[in-house]
Amino acid sequence: PHPFLVGTKAGKARPRLDQVLDYPEFFDAYPSLRRLRVVYSDRLEGAHYQPPQDIRRGLGHIEIGPRFQGKIGTMLHELQHVVQEVEDFAKGGPPQSIEGLKENPEYKDVQKKIREKKKEWLDLVGKKWAGRDSRYNALIDLTNRVGEFTEPHMKAQQLESDIENLIWTQGQMQRRQKYTNYLKIAGEAESRMVERRQNMTAEEREAEPPWVTMQKMFEQGWIR
Repeated sequence: PHPFLVGTKAGKARPRLDQVLDYPEFFDAYPSLRRLRVVYSDRLEGAHYQPPQDIRRGLGHIEIGPRFQGKIGTMLHELQHVVQEVEDFAKGGPPQSIEGLKENPEYKDVQKKIREKKKEWLDLVGKKWAGRDSRYNALIDLTNRVGEFTEPHMKAQQLESDIENLIWTQGQMQRRQKYTNYLKIAGEAESRMVERRQNMTAEEREAEPPWVTMQKMFEQGWIR
């Protein structure tokens, strides 16, 4: 039988796992996880498992935001992270690292253009604004000195717009790289595979071992 959720909050803010999940086989294998707390948070966008500082002294908790409440795939994904903690398997993690991006020629070019545009902008508004955050105040200062709609004023405005666009592009590249690296984390790949196999029958599981599912996910871009 497939595991399924029997409720969302079970009338409580922090229900035990066995109050919201019907999965006898899992609880037979990990009876202590019946007491694992599930936190339904309105402030969280996604879902995550928060491990304890010492697994011998507690279980931690699973926290789930509104968009993923009631989704069995999300629960199984996070449960696999709990199992990784208990069994000391490879762990998952949030998308934080931009490793590999600094060697990307396009990223290097964007960074170079940002430096060049900022230097050009400082040459216009004055070196005293170097290191300051407020380009708005610098533009007011320049306007007071050279007048509005003059060539230096218009050029400074254009440079400011160029810098903002380049910084946005840089941020987008960083977010994409973080997600790509996230897909490479061993614990995340394993949890995604658990999600992928949740609706398979016993016969399908026997016919397709986990490593075959993992290879298919790699070929389809679900993991890296």
